[in-house]
Amino acid sequence: MKNKSILFIGLVPGESKESIGGITVFCKNILNFLKNEGINVTFISFRKRFFYGGQLIDFSFSFFPILIKIFKHDIISIHATRDFTVTVAPLYCIFAKLLGKKVVYQAFAGSLYQLFDKLPNFYQKFVLHTVFKSDAVLLETKHHIDYFKAKINANYIWFPNMRNAIKEEFTPTSYEKKFCFISRIVADKGINELVAAFTNLPKEYTLDIYGHIEDNTNLSNLSSNIKYKGILPPEKVIDTLDQYNVLVLPTYHLEGHPGIIIEALSLGKYCISTYSGGIPEIIDNNENGILIKMRDVTAIETAVLNINQGDYSRICQNAYESFNNNFRSDTVMQKLISQYEL
Repeated sequence: MKNKSILFIGLVPGESKESIGGITVFCKNILNFLKNEGINVTFISFRKRFFYGGQLIDFSFSFFPILIKIFKHDIISIHATRDFTVTVAPLYCIFAKLLGKKVVYQAFAGSLYQLFDKLPNFYQKFVLHTVFKSDAVLLETKHHIDYFKAKINANYIWFPNMRNAIKEEFTPTSYEKKFCFISRIVADKGINELVAAFTNLPKEYTLDIYGHIEDNTNLSNLSSNIKYKGILPPEKVIDTLDQYNVLVLPTYHLEGHPGIIIEALSLGKYCISTYSGGIPEIIDNNENGILIKMRDVTAIETAVLNINQGDYSRICQNAYESFNNNFRSDTVMQKLISQYEL
């Protein structure tokens, strides 16, 4: 592998607030890990404009520069959103294969299969016989592997979201009723239900909200125990999260493996979330976190009020262990690096 060059096609957070999200942070973590390992990797982004419809401009302007880069490299490592997967990605895969390049393809997002279902049958086959015939297909959720495995045989690899290990051992903390929400502030992340629940709860239960407000969510006139703290740069998320007892993400967005939950697990934090998308693959209810029904204010209130010091300590310990067993970067990344070495 030392004599082979790798072209890394992906997207990372940029200067705009809209560019900071689960997918871009996940992709940046992969790229940084490879560079820190001294692997010869060249990065090119397929997305720079993060406003609505901006991907159409980006895909067009980046098309030929990416083709040129593919021609000059030995291994093509594509790390793609669902819209990229079903539009220009098949063309890149065809071109790379015609040139005899090795192609490793990672598809982000927990809702790829939903978009795929809406495609015409002939176009589904086109995507399956190009993208999914890459030398390796890395998928974030086990559900996606099962879904696509039923459609076509391929070299599928479970590649969950991941984070660097922060703590070498777990240190128990006392439960002080300090809660946080760290995500995009948009309706389908459950923010309205969360605010309603904490408005009803006793005031000693405090909630701090972090994130970019992306829709008409009204965070004015909040109850005295709820505060909006603005946008967190990615490098400050871990230190901020570590100040709280519980992460609450009552999402009903079709999730993959939310990075903020992986970060909570890495710190041994108690997490309350929902049965959305791939979340039940990383949170085992009442073992390393709590799962509740979606769109349910009462369920949030009940989950919060049911926390006691004994269960809090047990679940936090299990959260930390589940991270070490499944979502450490140094473990997960070997799955990708091993494909480069084949």
